[in-house]
Amino acid sequence: MRQLKFSYLIIFLFLFACSGTPQPTPRPVTPTQRKPVVLPPTWTPTASIVPSQTPVRPPTQTFTPFPSVTPLPVTLTSSPTSDVPTLTPTPTITPTVDTSCYVFALEEGVDIHSAPFIDPYRVLPTMSPTITYQATSIYEPYYELTLDEETIGWIDYRQLTIASQGPGCNLLPIDERELIDFPSLCFFSADGELETFSDRALSEPYQTITTTMPYVLLVQYSDVFYTSLSEDGPNFFVDADQVSTFGNCDTVPTAGLTIRDGWLWSQPDGEKGEQLEELLRGKRIYIQEGPIKGPSPPSFSEDGAWYFVLVSPKRLGKYGWIWSSQFFYD
Repeated sequence: MRQLKFSYLIIFLFLFACSGTPQPTPRPVTPTQRKPVVLPPTWTPTASIVPSQTPVRPPTQTFTPFPSVTPLPVTLTSSPTSDVPTLTPTPTITPTVDTSCYVFALEEGVDIHSAPFIDPYRVLPTMSPTITYQATSIYEPYYELTLDEETIGWIDYRQLTIASQGPGCNLLPIDERELIDFPSLCFFSADGELETFSDRALSEPYQTITTTMPYVLLVQYSDVFYTSLSEDGPNFFVDADQVSTFGNCDTVPTAGLTIRDGWLWSQPDGEKGEQLEELLRGKRIYIQEGPIKGPSPPSFSEDGAWYFVLVSPKRLGKYGWIWSSQFFYD
């Protein structure tokens, strides 16, 4: 019963409070002050901020150079008790290059030229298939040949009648002389323009030479000169009165024609010589040497002399001796 009364009292007080009784003004709340953080005694700051200061330049130091010292002369002499052997420097060994090049003739009658130039109108020495020659230099397309260390002439290595072998055939020194420097050749030249011809009679113009370049004189006619720039030409004639010659011109063959039938002889002797080949009238010859005195052929009673001639300019052309009244100079 007592608890029931107490409950009624609580309800009454609640209702009274909710009536129009003015409410009290709330008080301002004062923020709670935080306590300072106390760092442990072992903590050390990682950086220290120091006010900026103006740097002070250190005082300039005076450098006192060391006094100059003159080195004393020192002479080094080998110790008489030294047992170090004397070293001999090893010589430098230069490898040797094999420049040997050997040339062989594959048949008889391969002409050896006196210079690196064609000369089909002269009787020349020939190579023998039984002899080994050595090439010592090159002047395109010729080898210079030697035999027993003596120079004997030049050979065109493009011929199918010769063969060469040896490691040095591609290493031969090049002869750099101009053709005009070879003393065995004869040359002709002209000042200014020179007209050339295709025929011996100078009736068929070929071309006009506008250079003073010298040309090799191969054959002398009575009033014209003949040259060939290669074995395949071009070939032409010039008026002998329009050019000047120089070099070894005494050995240039002179052209001639046979004017009667006769023989080509093995030697300038009509009694001891042998008849090599019959020569009919009108045969072209190239006089190499003469006159030589000797007994005349049996069929010739007139006085005269012998001349050594080449018949036909082709390789293996016949050559021998004929009597002077058998031909005339063309």
